[in-house]
Amino acid sequence: MIVFFPLYPWTIYLAHIFIRVQDWHVPALAVSNICCAGAFSYCFLLTEKESGRRAAKAAVFYFSIFPTAYFLHVAYSESIFLFLTIGAFYYARQARWLACALLGMLATSSRLAGLVIMLPLGFEYFQQTGFRWRKISWDADLLALIPIGLVVYLYLNYYYFGDPLTFLQFQREQFFRYLTSPFPAIKDNLGSLTSDPVVHRRVMLGGSQIAAIILATAGLIIAAFRLRPCYTIYLALSWIIIFCDTGQFVRALWAH
Repeated sequence: MIVFFPLYPWTIYLAHIFIRVQDWHVPALAVSNICCAGAFSYCFLLTEKESGRRAAKAAVFYFSIFPTAYFLHVAYSESIFLFLTIGAFYYARQARWLACALLGMLATSSRLAGLVIMLPLGFEYFQQTGFRWRKISWDADLLALIPIGLVVYLYLNYYYFGDPLTFLQFQREQFFRYLTSPFPAIKDNLGSLTSDPVVHRRVMLGGSQIAAIILATAGLIIAAFRLRPCYTIYLALSWIIIFCDTGQFVRALWAH
């Protein structure tokens, strides 16, 4: 379906060339778990650079045991997206802009959320130059490679449906997802905590969403004081992508 970005399906197809089984779920799991290992590796390297080896070990440990880490091991695109995104930030901090741009380009072809890395990576580049225009060199042009992944996806929309934004229409009509204010989702989830007669649905749907908003907002505030600006910018844009999405609202409606 066109609502899914192309990179993950393409990697599954490539993996199937080497893993010759009838069940396509097997190469999908292989891709996810290999990318999960890559994401953990880049997480360790990036955290070690920023905060030392001890913090890096802790980061990978908590990364791996967090309840939603389950999705990194199943046939979803989360692992490949995190692998590419964390890798792009790691190479940006190493000032290896070609590798950064190539991973960023692939990230924008894996999930719509990949777009949010463009601004923080650009800010990181200018920060490394001391915000001096005279120090900007040709490698800044490499960052223009990042949106190519999205451009390819938009072209696929246009080629098959005649409209580069067809995926937005499908997301709205089939999945009821589009950007909106986070307040309707918050209000609905708060209501489900008291109105839903089934306890486990109150906890898993309403409770988990409210907890996610609280933790993410607190983390964003803390990041503004403790992390490099590029990470804070990325977290802020990710907050918008996640909590200004009607998908939060729809998941709560499924309980009724």
